[in-house]
Amino acid sequence: IDYGEKRELWEQAIKLFNENAKALYGTPGELIIDISDKGYKFNVSIPGGKGSGINKMKIFCYDLMTICLQKILNRKIDFLIHDSIIYEGVDERQIAHAIEQVSVKAKEYDFQYIMTVNSDTIPYEDFSEDFNFNDYIKLKLTDDSPSGSLLGIRY
Repeated sequence: IDYGEKRELWEQAIKLFNENAKALYGTPGELIIDISDKGYKFNVSIPGGKGSGINKMKIFCYDLMTICLQKILNRKIDFLIHDSIIYEGVDERQIAHAIEQVSVKAKEYDFQYIMTVNSDTIPYEDFSEDFNFNDYIKLKLTDDSPSGSLLGIRY
């Protein structure tokens, strides 16, 4: 009964996941929501292989879908954070597509996206011509001085 009552919500979740995967790979992914004796079961897939990079982008697409749903449901969560490990082993083109997609969704659903990334791994060459990554940088940490470090702590 609950599955049927939440049909509109899980259809939105599937649509959002598919949009995110399509933005990264040009083809929709699959978010499968099923029920078992123990409750809901979720499975995701993105065509193109089973490498660690695609697995990380499955997580990225799922996380992005989740924050968008939180905003649709007027929940109090209004940010998504990813450490650079989410992009480790991912093709530069997909990293660029992911960053552009999250910027679109953050504007559309009014949330903040926070990512930590080393400046030498930013795929500047793969961004769309009209996308300027530097416009989105709010804090840049450096090793130059204690003022450029997080909370003044140097590691």
